[in-house]
Amino acid sequence: MKILVDARSVGLRPSGVGMNLYSFMMAMRGIPGVELYAATDVDGSAEMERLRDHGVTVVMLAHHVRKDFSLLSYYRFLQKQIHEIRPDVFWEGNHLFPIRIENPYGRIAVTIYDMFPLTNPSWYHPLYPAYFRYGIRNTLKYTDRILYISEQTKQETEQFFPKAKEIPSNVAYVVVDPLPELPIKDDQFFFYIGNLEKRKGSDILIKAYLKYLEAGGDRDLILAGKIREADIETLLQEAMQKTNRIRYSGYVEYDERNRYYADCSAFVFPSRAEGFGMPVVEALSYRKPVIVSDIPIFREISGGLAECFHMSDDTEATVEALKKKLLETQFVLHKDTEVKAVTERYRPEILAKQVVSFFQEA
Repeated sequence: MKILVDARSVGLRPSGVGMNLYSFMMAMRGIPGVELYAATDVDGSAEMERLRDHGVTVVMLAHHVRKDFSLLSYYRFLQKQIHEIRPDVFWEGNHLFPIRIENPYGRIAVTIYDMFPLTNPSWYHPLYPAYFRYGIRNTLKYTDRILYISEQTKQETEQFFPKAKEIPSNVAYVVVDPLPELPIKDDQFFFYIGNLEKRKGSDILIKAYLKYLEAGGDRDLILAGKIREADIETLLQEAMQKTNRIRYSGYVEYDERNRYYADCSAFVFPSRAEGFGMPVVEALSYRKPVIVSDIPIFREISGGLAECFHMSDDTEATVEALKKKLLETQFVLHKDTEVKAVTERYRPEILAKQVVSFFQEA
């Protein structure tokens, strides 16, 4: 079975979507009968190089595509590759088709990650929710199979787009690769990794942590990830002027990230909305206490191991709830058996076989 994957999100420094696709492809390449092709605009990441080294055929447009009208030329390139490769399945790893895509040689599958532009339109440019709605409607016209990254995403998609109920679907959770074994200790700090933006609750975390210190809390806070919003950057700078107990590490590489997981007192992930939340599972892999907002996705993916604080529309009340949770958390490691029951669901070889079987049914 030939599978052509739109792997543009893997081509440069991959974010969450790109790393998920990369992990799926690395696991799928070892399944008998699967022949993988990865399409991209540029080939500048270590992940893309590894795919090539492990036998994945990479086809490339050879110039970088931005989120503007140049996307149209990229999708014309994808259509050309479909005619040349003749895949049994064309898998679109990003869930918006800006133009019509056809696969007369097989099926089209798409992964849908979230409905945030419709559930939380205030986080986006005023025109983007309309573009998103148009793009999803286009996607549903042309796709034959849908992969959702969670039950929550499936429910929300079908709520906004009833047509999605008519298309065969499968919940294929985000791949969480097994993390290396490391000595586990408590170096007396809370850890957060992810984009620093309001959707991720970065403002809530910074404000709650300052209140935690005022109330006598004695653990530090380490933040890692890209700052995506100017007001979050300002808030962080002001907080770091007030205390030297906040440390911002910026983008961290794989080994450093895992060391933070293994060394922290607890992992904190206060998102207002999340499609999956891979860091929650990664932190649990090291048996660490995990503090999250009480949105449904965290209950779905954590198997009940995460400690929740109440997220509400009242920001001050939410800040107070997180401060209280930081103060009262007992820093006790989870049992190995509890953690394995959760993390086994996200192993790449299990999910890859699930997706290939779903494609074969088509």
